[in-house]
Amino acid sequence: MKLAVTAQGTSLSAGLDPRFGRCEHFVIIDVDTEEFEAFSNESVMASGGAGTESAQFLADKGAEAVVTGNVGPNAAMALEAAGIKVYRMSSGTVKDALEAFKSGTLEAISGPTVNSHHGMGGHGRGGVARLKGWASWQVGGQTPSAQTELPTIGSSRIGLFTFKGVTIDEDCCGN
Repeated sequence: MKLAVTAQGTSLSAGLDPRFGRCEHFVIIDVDTEEFEAFSNESVMASGGAGTESAQFLADKGAEAVVTGNVGPNAAMALEAAGIKVYRMSSGTVKDALEAFKSGTLEAISGPTVNSHHGMGGHGRGGVARLKGWASWQVGGQTPSAQTELPTIGSSRIGLFTFKGVTIDEDCCGN
């Protein structure tokens, strides 16, 4: 099983980065062998869509779970769509995260832990995401139909993302 950890560096001794979409690095570890690869997060400076781009990256790398501090609403939806389980850890190292994951002591989360653009200093104004061809996301206890808009403020279009056959159309970055 491949576990991704948001990290401030590229080794097992690197500190956990509490941001998902704008973390400095992803360390992807084979849980059984503890062999790992580290990757710089190319979305760290994105003007928008960092969470969904990061989720796509992890899905492409075959990650089945991620340990991070926080995830925003669009990243949470994208990770769920990709089938990647999310676990929360507030501090420690990548190795600490691996050990906590193996021992089953991490808090599993489903859904966002922060508002949109929290990793940008909390200045985000929200976002819109439409689901096409996927209906297991819950919004206010309701399963949306195709093209359902989630609650938002903002309207600047930034892109279209596909996760394992699921398309997420994300708008964000309103004034």
